[in-house]
Amino acid sequence: MPTIPDFRVPSGGSVDTVFPAATGGRRPYSYSVSGLPPGISFSHSTRRARGTLPTVLVDTTYTVTYSVRDSRSATDSVTFTVVVVAPAAPPPPPPLSLPAIPDSRLPSGGSVNTTLPAATGGVPPYRYSVSGLPPGITFDASTRSVSGTLPTVTADTTYRIVYTARDSSGTIVFGSVGTTVRFTTTVTASAAPPSDPPPSNPTPSPPTTDGGPIVKTGVNVSSSRTYPFTLSHRADVSVELTGMTTDFDCTLSGNRCTNRGGTRDDSWTGTLEAGEHKIVVYPYGGGSGNYTLTISAGAPTTGGSTGTRTQVTTLVDASETNISTSRTYSFTVARRAAVDVALTGLTIDFDCRVGSSRCTNRWGTRDDSWSGDLDQGSHSVVVYPYDPGPGNYSLTVTATETITFVATPLAGGPIRLRVCEKDSGGTDTDIVLPGSCVEVVIPGGEGDPDDDGDDDGTPPGGGGPVTPTQTGVNPATLTNRIRDCGWNFNEGDLFGAPRSGGRTHTGIDVQTHSDAEFSAFRGGVVELPPEQPQSCGWYVRIRHDDGGYEVHCHLDRASRPAAGARVEAGDHIGSWGGSGVHGGPHHHFKLVGPDGRARDPLEDRSAAEAAGFTFRTGPEQCEAPE
Repeated sequence: MPTIPDFRVPSGGSVDTVFPAATGGRRPYSYSVSGLPPGISFSHSTRRARGTLPTVLVDTTYTVTYSVRDSRSATDSVTFTVVVVAPAAPPPPPPLSLPAIPDSRLPSGGSVNTTLPAATGGVPPYRYSVSGLPPGITFDASTRSVSGTLPTVTADTTYRIVYTARDSSGTIVFGSVGTTVRFTTTVTASAAPPSDPPPSNPTPSPPTTDGGPIVKTGVNVSSSRTYPFTLSHRADVSVELTGMTTDFDCTLSGNRCTNRGGTRDDSWTGTLEAGEHKIVVYPYGGGSGNYTLTISAGAPTTGGSTGTRTQVTTLVDASETNISTSRTYSFTVARRAAVDVALTGLTIDFDCRVGSSRCTNRWGTRDDSWSGDLDQGSHSVVVYPYDPGPGNYSLTVTATETITFVATPLAGGPIRLRVCEKDSGGTDTDIVLPGSCVEVVIPGGEGDPDDDGDDDGTPPGGGGPVTPTQTGVNPATLTNRIRDCGWNFNEGDLFGAPRSGGRTHTGIDVQTHSDAEFSAFRGGVVELPPEQPQSCGWYVRIRHDDGGYEVHCHLDRASRPAAGARVEAGDHIGSWGGSGVHGGPHHHFKLVGPDGRARDPLEDRSAAEAAGFTFRTGPEQCEAPE
């Protein structure tokens, strides 16, 4: 067999060659080949190898053995190598950049119609967004056009605009410009009327409502908006960003909300100290949109018996398309937690890495994953393609934390939550909008966690002091509390019953049996808490079509309908579960109108019963009323 030299051939190239014939021995000869690259076939009769070489990302060597056998079974062979050479990597694109935009001065009330410059470099196509535009000015991301009528102002007002370009690799470039709106004021010849004397209380106290959440609505918002708030005591705070028509994100005193992407609901929960805090809501994708911001607070717990609860937080929730290069996702863990990474929906083979640890790679388009404990601080997930070409995937990163809680309400009086709203037009000095401040008094900070009328923790109907628990019933308090499971109340259970500190009861407490099932008072959409509040327990909130809502406390978690479900009056929405702080089986029910004020559900008792607000008991009957 003659010697065959080694070869270097291009990735993806074609092969059509004839191997040399053997000499000597006794004919006829029988030829064979092993170790050819994938895609190359060999004809024993013609000694021809032909086909298309594989496409490789790195140089790949194949060891080929060419053998011959004559008619007397004498053999010989020759070995050589074939190196399939990977194509040279394309040069990286130039960096993504935006040209400088000069400052401008425009007349008050004037019209604007201009086009912002295009980005260069990076990986087209580009996505553009603008924040901080003056009121009345809109931005069309598809054409980069800015148009509209400038506001009429009474003093020079500066708007700081951020023009953003994002290319298909995820790179972001910012260019800042400042636009000054100029105006003039004409002073008439007549003397100005004397100014009124300053009011004795130039900063009126904000209106005080019941202990429900404070709701702020943003309509046609195109720039960031700030909501400063103060807490009179340390409290568990919940922030919900719902009803979005474009993608808005939020931060609370520098901590980012859980961002679920697009117009899905975002949220933040945590414990904050007494003092000043602020929530910033800002658009992510440019343009104007609507949202509803709900801020609620409750008494934290300290002392007494302890326990733990599990809290699962979504840190990254991303669905990506047409990705051909690596992408990094950063996230922060507030405390040491068990972190799970799921890489799903792959259309090509993607791999991932958490820090320096590689994910479990199940090859091809099967799901990959990573699980482990991460310390407090910043971390990142890198997702990178193994196969060439663009592909799609979804990445989800969740953190599971075990949080220790204690079950005795924090003493120190009711918690006052005061929320205002600042002008977000981008002015140099944010000004609190007149009439925007609202204050609520949250019960439960003084030993009355379920607002049942006693300021010493003793439930209506007698019995010993309540030992607050997360679940279960204090048997000493059951005397005279189990009635006929219908519309049956003690005097202190009714709406408007006196409470400590000059407050009144803002709901009703319906005496129930442990088998009681609860129905919706009015139709609406179900809203569920992300975790169990300390006092109300697992609850259902039904958001009515007119913007009001109703709340049902102390339920069994598994009996509740799904969040987002539509229910009508009379539909089953849960069963007694003993959750939260309570003194025995009862149903704490609260009704809030669209104006944010609590209402008495029994104002029209016949209408309430006709609406289906009833209790259906189990096989064990309740005691007859005394």
